[in-house]
Amino acid sequence: MLLFNRTVQTSGDLPALMPLLQEISGICKKNDVPMNVWVGGNGFVIGTVVFSVGYESLAARAAATTRLMAAEGWWEVNRKMREHMTSAEPDTILSYIYFDVLRDHAQALQCCRAPCLGISVCS
Repeated sequence: MLLFNRTVQTSGDLPALMPLLQEISGICKKNDVPMNVWVGGNGFVIGTVVFSVGYESLAARAAATTRLMAAEGWWEVNRKMREHMTSAEPDTILSYIYFDVLRDHAQALQCCRAPCLGISVCS
């Protein structure tokens, strides 16, 4: 599982930003891109907007990007959004590895006879 994040600083003008963020979110939803938008809070500076999307693979991300680039209204709403942006951080993609903690922990206990906090050290 991959988590894509784009973080931007904006003017903080929420009355102007919220309709744009709702439009971006709506276009994503209409094109089967499960995006989350985080605005301020969680330790971020006021005016920070974070766009996050989970993908199964880089191929899934490429397919979603292609759909968004072809979506009606996508380029126009992004142009309007850029008018409110003051800076942007480099995009990040985090890779998450799913594992069954209880199963892996039990296997590790059988293999190494010591608790290892759910991380299997056995092959």
